[in-house]
Amino acid sequence: MPSFVDCSHMDKHYLTDAGVKAVCRVLTVIAHERPDITYCPLLFSLTAILLHYLDEAACYTCVSSLVSSKRRYVAQTSISFQAQTFAVCELALTYVVGTVNLLLKQMFKKH
Repeated sequence: MPSFVDCSHMDKHYLTDAGVKAVCRVLTVIAHERPDITYCPLLFSLTAILLHYLDEAACYTCVSSLVSSKRRYVAQTSISFQAQTFAVCELALTYVVGTVNLLLKQMFKKH
């Protein structure tokens, strides 16, 4: 498993063992191509979900596009992941006040 994957965020999303191995293959290729990705905990779950609907090659193409985009759709460092988490909390404070407590509880439980 690539070092950018956080084991606490590894949800298999009901994939079989073969599906989990496919996730590992896709992420290993991404890690080899993009050594600048140091922390991307959401990528395992995202890849697992995509594999329910796409074959392995198409899944790789989608994930590669997401991490290669200049728009940074997926946080790729620990600092950017934390920044996105806090941004979501601020938006929730503004628009969905009842959700904030759950987000903060989950965020601080892991850190």
